[in-house]
Amino acid sequence: MQVAYSGTSGRVVSYACVRGHQLHATERACQSLGGLRVDRAVAEAFLEAVSPAGVSASAGAIDELERQHAERLRGQRLALERVEFEAERARRQFDACGADSLWRKRQNVDQEAIRRKSPSCPD
Repeated sequence: MQVAYSGTSGRVVSYACVRGHQLHATERACQSLGGLRVDRAVAEAFLEAVSPAGVSASAGAIDELERQHAERLRGQRLALERVEFEAERARRQFDACGADSLWRKRQNVDQEAIRRKSPSCPD
């Protein structure tokens, strides 16, 4: 079948079997069909065949994206929980030692480092 266009503006579609005419020198095409009905039937059949697969593929892709998003969100929540736990632990340690005690420990560490670096002096 071959597509043929006719009409005053060349927009009327028809399908014609012209092989018999071309190959066997028959007087006319063996058959011809109007293009509008054929095009509508082909388009409907195509959309009917493709739509369920397209919808299924789209639904599958959406499900996968939602799963990936949920997994990333879960990871972020776990990271936040871990940071909050560590911050709370540091706060409890700070409260247990007290600010003054921490300052003294820091001073002792600094003095010890100075002693190690300087030559020994008689007391």
